[in-house]
Amino acid sequence: MNLQSVRWPSTVRPDLGGHAEYVLRAFRWDARAGRYAPLALENTPDVARLSRDPARRERLRAWLSAPENLARLDEGTALLPEEFLATKALSATPHGLARRANRPFRVLFEPRDFAGVDFAGLSRVRSPEGLLRRLDQMTCPGCHQSGSVAGFHLLGQEPPGRVHDALFTVESAHLVGDLPRRRAVVEAIARGAAPDDEVPYPERGDGARGGYGARCGLGDPSFAGWTCAERLVCSAYDAPQEDRATVGVCLPAAPEVGDPCQVGAVVPHADPHRDRAAAAQPGACPLAAVCNTSPVGFPGGMCTSSCVALPDEGVCGAIAVLDPFNRCLARGTVFTECLNRHVTPAGLRRCSSEAPCREDYVCARTSSGEGACIPPYFLFQLRVDGHAVP
Repeated sequence: MNLQSVRWPSTVRPDLGGHAEYVLRAFRWDARAGRYAPLALENTPDVARLSRDPARRERLRAWLSAPENLARLDEGTALLPEEFLATKALSATPHGLARRANRPFRVLFEPRDFAGVDFAGLSRVRSPEGLLRRLDQMTCPGCHQSGSVAGFHLLGQEPPGRVHDALFTVESAHLVGDLPRRRAVVEAIARGAAPDDEVPYPERGDGARGGYGARCGLGDPSFAGWTCAERLVCSAYDAPQEDRATVGVCLPAAPEVGDPCQVGAVVPHADPHRDRAAAAQPGACPLAAVCNTSPVGFPGGMCTSSCVALPDEGVCGAIAVLDPFNRCLARGTVFTECLNRHVTPAGLRRCSSEAPCREDYVCARTSSGEGACIPPYFLFQLRVDGHAVP
């Protein structure tokens, strides 16, 4: 179960561009009791219990440090013993793995806790920072917030004729990148051959080319192969200060339409309600473009332009005019009607399954039938906040 339990708009959390939480749980049918019973979440530690129990936490650290378990973690095939696992977890958005709620192992441990571990012979995990990031992405919240669409990986196909309030791309960058690996596993089983069970990091598959918005390495040896494509550079973007030499985001060297323009490092906390983004002034955008900032719902800011003479990376879309749009919703008017009435044309970043948006943005359908990057909660089906159902 992946349930949006709360969403605060950017007017409440202006520094982050809004805030949403998702409850993650699993259940198994108990035939004797005649009901579903909670099930331990795969590879997801019970942070609260382990934090109160130093001996159990130390057993977990020792288990993670054992050479045979390190090898399985490197492959992505390790399964943690149930004594360490939670039956409920929470993921928070936006800003993905910059939020500690999405990195339970980083809450429990510091890199120095694994300073004596020998990473020689491993192919993906080559450092304490790499081990913690690998562990976090094997958890439910870490995986759901890696290369996802607002915490989801497959949102469902839209009706063909729907233009307003519709997704153009319904699958996440993580899912698109992982489908070839999954297909190879199925084909191997069908042939009677042994499949390759190794799983890459969810936020960047093995051999990925490092396109726009892809995750990239900032110097840590675990991510040395995560380079960016031509004309892109690796930016630390919103990474917390203590993680700014680990993983960043591939972005253009010079600002383009759709690029971030109000970037501040996230100051994380184990309690996501206490997360904040460091104060940042709106930055540079292309000539004649403007910066739509976090307080109006654009995490990290987004450069937008007019629809005249758009560059190749741009497409003409529409964005909601915040104040009249919100007043319309407050009157109880259905979402799609408010969206039809209170939008303005804008030059946005073009997107598709092959060219996804950066994290915290979704690829929405435009009136021309193309895809444009916008914040996810500009679409009704990605928000649960009490408005009338269309």
